[in-house]
Amino acid sequence: MLYQGAFKRVPSVGAISIRLRRPQPAACLKDAIRQDPNAEEVVQKCGAIVASIRKSTADTEEVLNVAGLHLESHNATTWNSQLRMMRKLVTNFSSHSGFTETLHACKKAKLSKYDLMLATDLIELLSPVEEATELLQKRHDTAGLLLPALRNIEVCLAETLSKGTLICKEAAKGLQRSLEKRFASTWSDSIFLMGALLDPRFKSSWCSAPTAEQIRSAVLGRGPLLLGQDSASTVANADSEAGPSRLMFKNIRQNDNAHQDNTPGSIAGEISLYLSEGTCADTVKPLSYWKANESRFPLLSRLARAVFTVNATSADVERVFSTASLIMTAKRNRLSSASFEQLMFVKRNT
Repeated sequence: MLYQGAFKRVPSVGAISIRLRRPQPAACLKDAIRQDPNAEEVVQKCGAIVASIRKSTADTEEVLNVAGLHLESHNATTWNSQLRMMRKLVTNFSSHSGFTETLHACKKAKLSKYDLMLATDLIELLSPVEEATELLQKRHDTAGLLLPALRNIEVCLAETLSKGTLICKEAAKGLQRSLEKRFASTWSDSIFLMGALLDPRFKSSWCSAPTAEQIRSAVLGRGPLLLGQDSASTVANADSEAGPSRLMFKNIRQNDNAHQDNTPGSIAGEISLYLSEGTCADTVKPLSYWKANESRFPLLSRLARAVFTVNATSADVERVFSTASLIMTAKRNRLSSASFEQLMFVKRNT
């Protein structure tokens, strides 16, 4: 049911529906490397050297004794593992140049000075994507991180491309094209727009004025739909409870309708108050913030609870399938569906 199509939509909390197969920032790393043959060759060399070192007891002991490091190989199921592997290798080969002569692994594949320079540039280029990926694959409170993370990658990429000494320019351009292609629709997704605004660590301080207005419009337009009729009629109910005297002057109060949306009992009013305050520290958790400020922002706190049920990536879904494959194995294949469901629940919630 979950994967009937590449973009199968399934219902979530409230009126939110999400795509399970979302573009992953980690996929942009592969796209960037494929666009530069020299960079791809260096990555393959690094992988071959690490694999050879791990197969050789003598090489493993030498690296451990000299550098105090045990090299990890690339893991196909772990995001960024290839970049981390290459960073450790390049760092230690740059610090201990003798490795290229003494290690048996370097007899088949050797990193030249140019290769080390290219690998260093490549690591610097892809590090912002790695940082974003590590943040976005967390289990909770990630809906507000996606757009600011993409914006941070764009800024870092522009700074890197402006350097005249950059060797892997083709990889940088490939990364830029990949980001534009894979995440083009993300900037118009109302859930992630609202998530960025409702994240007290960012609000609208990270983006341009047009984007900030687009985010505000998303909250005002989609917010009442997610909250239901209660929020849309909050101000109206307040007027009806005011008694006949309020209704008697309704004709002459029509001129105030333009400012009515900014009243304290409306979403727009709460947004104005919320944005008038500064951003929070990076250590603050969005859902904890909204729980603490629920009395001040009753509508926005309800909206935040709905929005932050959506994760920025499908990492948590992938973990569920990995957990399922560990529970249901060839040696444990006669579990009933009820027992399997209980084991999955216990494993994922402990």
